[in-house]
Amino acid sequence: MVNILIVEDDAVIARALAGHLRKWGFEACCAEDLSDIMPLFVKTAPQLVLLDIALPFYSGFYWCAKIREISKVPVIFISSAADNMMTRLLAALNLVNIPLTLLCTAGTVAVYALVYAAVYALTARTYYRIVK
Repeated sequence: MVNILIVEDDAVIARALAGHLRKWGFEACCAEDLSDIMPLFVKTAPQLVLLDIALPFYSGFYWCAKIREISKVPVIFISSAADNMMTRLLAALNLVNIPLTLLCTAGTVAVYALVYAAVYALTARTYYRIVK
């Protein structure tokens, strides 16, 4: 089973994402101590990280760089910042941005479908490369 780490400061969004991911057959763990997510990252050894950009203490970009120091795990940025230049640049590094502003326009079901599609695509591609 694919283990996913969710790093999101909005507890409602984090719980909703975790609940949907579990319904879809994934394991999900939410980071609670956002001042240092690395111990939890090492402990859970996730195969995918859902990472908010605007976090207290340090940004998602900071945590992504820290994760990249020890792992090449796929990262999906989840953010309310729909148009962020940094996420465009990071797209070339196998990182995906999912703007949560879609919750207001497309509806909750559409956003979770988008999250599922991105999670499934990244995990399938990652494990296909490992098996092949």
